[in-house]
Amino acid sequence: MQNITRPDRHTALDEAKEALRPTIHGNGHDLTDEQVAQLSAIYDVYDNGLGRPQAVLEATGLGEELEQVIHDAYSHVQEKGRLSDLRSRLKQAAVRCPYCGWSAPFEVVLP
Repeated sequence: MQNITRPDRHTALDEAKEALRPTIHGNGHDLTDEQVAQLSAIYDVYDNGLGRPQAVLEATGLGEELEQVIHDAYSHVQEKGRLSDLRSRLKQAAVRCPYCGWSAPFEVVLP
């Protein structure tokens, strides 16, 4: 059961580019066309698998630098972070998980 419309792929990729772009502090990464294509393929696997865990979602072919930038970007989505508006939009739109439909979105606690 799907409860909200999945984000448009182009919008999702644009948001990924924005989330990962270099900041004034020098953190981040400008995605190459090849990296955008790789992320799009990962999104396809995630969508087609309805969010179920799969080894390919570990995206080991992205390279250590980009993997670290993606990991670090999660902190920017927290309240008062650089991407907190993205967080708000996603949470507002979701009454229940768009993939499983079981429960409302909840806070993910980062280690």
